[in-house]
Amino acid sequence: MKSGETTVVSTIRLVKSALSYARIEKGSDLTEDEVLLVIAKEGKKRKESIDAAKNANREDIAEKEAAELEVLKRYMPEE
Repeated sequence: MKSGETTVVSTIRLVKSALSYARIEKGSDLTEDEVLLVIAKEGKKRKESIDAAKNANREDIAEKEAAELEVLKRYMPEE
């Protein structure tokens, strides 16, 4: 696996987990809009993590979260 792919794979795994949790919480399959909401929620978490990491002078964590956010943007609707 290429080094850039590890970020993609781990981010997609996180999203799959979040979608699975949301599906269990709802008790039925998610609609397309609900899937997009879960992905947007994960993107918001990454943005907040980037801000917190920068405030704590943790550029390494901020860079990791930014890379994950870029992967999530591929699946998020245009704003």
